[in-house]
Amino acid sequence: MHTSSVENIFDQIQHTQLLGLWQWNIPSREKYMSPAFKKMLGYEDFEISNNADLWLQLIYKEDLSRVVKSYQEHISSGGEVPYENTVRYYHKNGSTIHILSKGHVTEWDAFGNPLKMVGYYADVTGTLHHGSQQQKENERWQQVADAAQLARWQWNIKTGDVEWSDGLYLFTGYTKEEIKASYFTFFHVLINKDDSSRVLQAIDLHIKKNEPFKLEIRMQRKGGAYAWYVIGGKLYTDKSTKEEILMGYVLNKQEAQQNKKNAMPKAFAFKEEHVGLSNIGEWVYNIADENIVWSAEVFKLFELGPDYKPSFENVIELYAEESRPLLQKALGDVVYHQKEYDLDLLCITAKGHKKWVREVGKPILDKDGNLTGIFGVLEDIDKRKRTELSLTESNRLIINKNKRLTNFAHIAAHNLQTHANNLKLTLQHVDSSDNEAEKLFFMEAVKKVSASLNQTLDHLNELVKVDGELEEYRETVYFQTVFDNVVNALSRNINETAAHVQGDFSRCAYVTYVPAYLESILQNLISNAIKYRQPGKNPLVVVRSYIKNGYKILSIKDNGQGIDLDKHGSKIFGLYKTFHQNPEAHGIGLFMTKNQVEAMGGSIQVESEPGIGTTFIIQFNETEDA
Repeated sequence: MHTSSVENIFDQIQHTQLLGLWQWNIPSREKYMSPAFKKMLGYEDFEISNNADLWLQLIYKEDLSRVVKSYQEHISSGGEVPYENTVRYYHKNGSTIHILSKGHVTEWDAFGNPLKMVGYYADVTGTLHHGSQQQKENERWQQVADAAQLARWQWNIKTGDVEWSDGLYLFTGYTKEEIKASYFTFFHVLINKDDSSRVLQAIDLHIKKNEPFKLEIRMQRKGGAYAWYVIGGKLYTDKSTKEEILMGYVLNKQEAQQNKKNAMPKAFAFKEEHVGLSNIGEWVYNIADENIVWSAEVFKLFELGPDYKPSFENVIELYAEESRPLLQKALGDVVYHQKEYDLDLLCITAKGHKKWVREVGKPILDKDGNLTGIFGVLEDIDKRKRTELSLTESNRLIINKNKRLTNFAHIAAHNLQTHANNLKLTLQHVDSSDNEAEKLFFMEAVKKVSASLNQTLDHLNELVKVDGELEEYRETVYFQTVFDNVVNALSRNINETAAHVQGDFSRCAYVTYVPAYLESILQNLISNAIKYRQPGKNPLVVVRSYIKNGYKILSIKDNGQGIDLDKHGSKIFGLYKTFHQNPEAHGIGLFMTKNQVEAMGGSIQVESEPGIGTTFIIQFNETEDA
């Protein structure tokens, strides 16, 4: 079938209003809803924006769990379980319509999280049997009341008639024979007289200004005692009679508090111990209304005021760049796979302070196992984490130092023993020979062995300095200053080879370092770049400093002969290791450079390709804000 044919069919479907198409970009929450779907609800296309939050508001709140469950089953199965549900929507004229929705994910990311969904809506109101609008409202409210252990009541504003459910009799202890449902009994007998005026005033504001209606009140129980309850409601218009009816509920206050407590996962048994602790806060995410609630401790931890409105979009900005992917994946695992997480994350407070936190997140499930929200705990672990990282870094430095000392011992033992043996054998030849010419020859050999021994001792002395000079006072060293000194020192070599040596330190101007080390490192790497240039090609050396993943970096890139890392990669920083037939090569420079870098807590890597050039990348043990 040609594409144009498919488009024609969809156009015909749209025009005949058989169904309405939809497409949802999940990360951006933008949801395209076709004009046909909006018309099902009595709206013109321009009256409803393409926004997922607005779409959710059109659905009966009691039906949202079915939408969420259907979505979760489709996602967790990787699209195997179809996404399909029939729920009630509010029509523009106040009526209720039943809409069937079907769809599927068309695009996933690398972590298995959904990116895009497409589907359609169909109006199935005419195929479903239902009674009058009042009956449906009663059934709906009764379902809510039964599920939440509420007492239901309603007040016809026009006639003044009041009705209530059996739940109110259970709350008060009265029987149907002892009290009858009436306006006077409800508002002036059962409800405490001091609270009655507050209730009526709240109802009046709700009717006139649509302000929320929810209060804590006292109601009389059989025997005269009062108990605390939560009362609330919402105004509806009966479609057939056009009469305004206030549909309300009464909930035992103790039961409401218990329900709120039970909504939290049992795994958080330590919650009570957190009360009053300034370094531990809690948060709850409600999937139905996408609302995030923070405890006061979380606001304090992030150094935010109470007016801040948390959402996943702005909360993620409170974490350091390297921690964001970890948190995003963990939240995705909770939502799509109901998997708990426990992470150490680096956050950035509203005042710009970097702080380590431990964040624990767990899914909140209803009795049917459907995800209704996420419960989380945030703990300020900055002091402990920084101590831990400091100990880890100290341990790493000690291990590296021990490796260098062991390496030094092996080098000293091997090299000195070699020179000693050579010297011993040569002197034996001198003593045993009666030929003056031979003695002269071997004496010249002794001089060469002695010179080689002196050079080895000089090299070993330099290695000792790498560890010894760490006690020298570290100071702020500017890359440009050291670079200029090195270029001046190497000016003869630079001029003789017509080399171009460039430096760019605009993105990171300085580092706290031992000045002699930085100068030695730059001099070794720049002189190597000139020494191992490509024949017939002017050397080009580019030195840059910048920030990567929060750390200060120095790179030295050249266009020289390059090194075959597949062949020599494991030996490139070894002592007396050379890779080119250059008579000036001694194999000490890179070994020294690596020891100096690691002695300061940093690391050095090399990227190279024969015939192309080499790049050395040094990461300093210093962050951007140091």
